[in-house]
Amino acid sequence: MMMKGKLVNRRVQDKTGKLVKQLEINKENWLEGIVKTREMVLSNLAMISQIPAITFQEGKRASTLIERYIAGGILEPHIDEMNNAIGEIQGETGEKDILIFTHIDQQPGMNYDSILTITKDRIFGEGVPEDTIALATMITLPDVIQRLNLKFDNNIVLLASSRFHDRGDLEGIRYFLKKNKTKFDYAINLVGTPIGTLNYSSLSRTRCDIICDIDVEQTTPWGKIANTSAIFVMNEIINRLCSIPLPLHPKTIINLGKISGGELYSTISKKAKLRLEILSEDDIMMSQVIEDIHDNCVDIGAKYDVTITCDFFGRHRAGGLSYSHPFVKSTVKIVNLLGYRPIMTYNNSELAIPLSYSIPSIAVGITTGALSSGEQGYIDIEPIPRGILQIIMLLYAIDRGYCDI
Repeated sequence: MMMKGKLVNRRVQDKTGKLVKQLEINKENWLEGIVKTREMVLSNLAMISQIPAITFQEGKRASTLIERYIAGGILEPHIDEMNNAIGEIQGETGEKDILIFTHIDQQPGMNYDSILTITKDRIFGEGVPEDTIALATMITLPDVIQRLNLKFDNNIVLLASSRFHDRGDLEGIRYFLKKNKTKFDYAINLVGTPIGTLNYSSLSRTRCDIICDIDVEQTTPWGKIANTSAIFVMNEIINRLCSIPLPLHPKTIINLGKISGGELYSTISKKAKLRLEILSEDDIMMSQVIEDIHDNCVDIGAKYDVTITCDFFGRHRAGGLSYSHPFVKSTVKIVNLLGYRPIMTYNNSELAIPLSYSIPSIAVGITTGALSSGEQGYIDIEPIPRGILQIIMLLYAIDRGYCDI
């Protein structure tokens, strides 16, 4: 068995070595052509930013993306029941099917004003590094492929998926993969930043909204307030959650994301809400933590005679590729070839869904920048062509069989 493993590793090394040589030959010509499409990418970025796409209300932006697909030469793109915008670049033989995807909706709570600030080196705007640069890159790919005069044997399906954020629960890509008859051979998830990102596995993840409701009249005696305040009860829930024993192996955490409740200084809080996320390396441990959270909430509800609901959602299971997979190895070589060091960590969002279908899948970044956190985020313009070149190189590697086991 050990000898067989060594032979497999040697075979993968030989393949990736040949891939690098082929990419070195084409690298500069491809990059030169991609640089000429930079203004188109930025134009698409500005266009997308002007169209609101709140989760569950993505229809208008999806329609605009369909127009861009058509302009890029894609035949019969369409929007499905979830407002996913789908287009296909048909391959010469159609032997394999490659899915390239990113999400279409905006992160909630941001002040989207559709105004971008563009300087010589950077583009500033809320959501630009999180959402729109990846989407703008994806819808420009048909034009890039045409400009480079590339012909791929494999079909390339472009998916702008809906219902990514918040309570959307990744429903767009879940629905697409469940309903689509195509068995995809590979999937590439585009994220905005940073370039060098190489995610190929996901943790077990579940989100939960805990809501405490109490029935309190405003005439409630002062002495009972401490025992009836929803915020007081939620505080005890948090204390209980923090006391749940979590193992270091498999690593498991409970992240308390947001707490809200109450109205005024002199008003008894009747409702409080806690939003949390559970992450674990193990699906069995995840199930145990879910049960512990539920049981603690039932106990506290009975103790204070209040209504506590636990709404668990957004669950996906742990999974992924190994570093030895040729798809991962090829991507590492490509990232290095572009002058970056691979940034490898778990991905707990869209990537988890194709991985759950046993589709070899990775996530890669487009450029450098800073995420929107309390202020406008930004992206750097200069790395964008190399981020796009990375995608072209990946398509080439898949098309020529370098990523096959």
